[in-house]
Amino acid sequence: TAENQYQIDVTEKKGTLYLLANVPKLDKITEGMYEEDFLQLPTAEGDASPKAMSGIIPIGTDATYAIDMKHGAARIDLLIKTSNVKVKNIRINHVAQQGYLFAQDVVQDVPNTSFTTISQQFDPFITESKFGLFYLHEQNNEQMTVNILTEIDGIEKTLESQLPEVIKRNHVYSLEITES
Repeated sequence: TAENQYQIDVTEKKGTLYLLANVPKLDKITEGMYEEDFLQLPTAEGDASPKAMSGIIPIGTDATYAIDMKHGAARIDLLIKTSNVKVKNIRINHVAQQGYLFAQDVVQDVPNTSFTTISQQFDPFITESKFGLFYLHEQNNEQMTVNILTEIDGIEKTLESQLPEVIKRNHVYSLEITES
């Protein structure tokens, strides 16, 4: 069919259709699995995939449905709004290593998930904004902080900030460096 349109024939006009796209390692799905357990499936441990998506749509009597697919990760951008700064390194501390394949009613961490530090080193230093710097699992995490090692007017300085406690899938968060 047309670009970004797919046809799935359903035999019954009732129930719910769940779609996953670009999700690696789906080995935990089993035949006969309860729906509640399926909706609680975690992602594979590790970095959040920028391409993973999920969608849910109730099936009724309509002939055609549009499914709004959502990214399973949050995107972190760097916005540099000053000309006198060079960024050498960005580090995000205490990042959840798993999320859920489907959005939960309340953003929460996967039980027993591990946390890690992720970073990017820039050589040469960057002086302009950068999009898609990191991708994070959706998480409720009050301990997540960011450290940005910069050189401002020739002086090395580490900028530190707390990230929002709730990081939502399909959202973009910006680390902004301004003159003040």
